[in-house]
Parts: sequence; structure tokens; C-alpha cells
Amino acid sequence: MTSRLVLLVDDDPSQRRLYNDILKYNGYLVVQAADGQDCLNFLYGNTPSLVVLDIMMPGIDGIECCRQIRKSKPIALPILLHSAVFELDLLAEALKAGADDYLVKSGSPKKLLERVRHWTQSGVRQMTASERDARIAEIEKMKAAGATTLAAS
Repeated sequence: MTSRLVLLVDDDPSQRRLYNDILKYNGYLVVQAADGQDCLNFLYGNTPSLVVLDIMMPGIDGIECCRQIRKSKPIALPILLHSAVFELDLLAEALKAGADDYLVKSGSPKKLLERVRHWTQSGVRQMTASERDARIAEIEKMKAAGATTLAAS
């Protein structure tokens, strides 16, 4: 693993504490931000291995924050979005904004660790454009089949 610094962005203090505790217990160094602006301020002079970014936040929401990160950071920086419920339209918008992955908050801590390990391991730095397009196409198929949300796993 090249680095274990994770920037955790969520406006809910209890959610930040939970993720912080899980990640720290598993050897990650965690920096917390309470909103999108705090996230962007931290990224101005720092480069973590991963950004775990809540979607629904006041001010700069996670999707807009993701867009701004992609515009301002010239290096490949993986972004894992998390939310209480993923509506498929919202998920497609997040991927189009540059998100690399997503996690439903009510999912298991094991799933969080699996996704964080994946994105912080050596050589895995960002989803390719073709991978992102394939995920968006999958979402569009799910929507065409009548699905509206992505359930926790």
C-alpha cells in the first residue's frame, strides 16, 4: 500500500466518528472534513490516497465537490462517494462528475474496508473513462428495467 491517508467528508458527526473509528482501527490515517468547502480547503495543499465523500451536504454537496476536485487536482485521486440511499439518477450524476466508486451508508463495515483497501492499494488510482461509461450504462439499464435505487450490500 502506497499511503493510508484517507480524507473523510461528511456533515454528520456520528457518521464521521463511525467511519473514522473503523478506518483507524484498520491502520488508516484519517483526516475529517465536515463539508465540501472543508474538503476543498484540505485538498488545496494535501493529497490523500482516497477521498470518502458524502453526497448530501449543505453548501457544496458531494457531487459538486467531486466536480471541483476533478478540475483542480491534476493527479489521479480516487473518490468514493457514500450516501444513505443511492437513487440511480443521483448515482449516474455522481459518476459523470468524476466519482470512482460508491457505497451505501447502511452497508456493512466490511464493505467500507473492502472499497477503501481497493482504492488505496498500489497501482489503483482512478476509474478509467471506459469503466465509468460502463457503470453509467449499467445504471441506465437498471433504470430502464424500473429500478430507482441501489440497495445496501
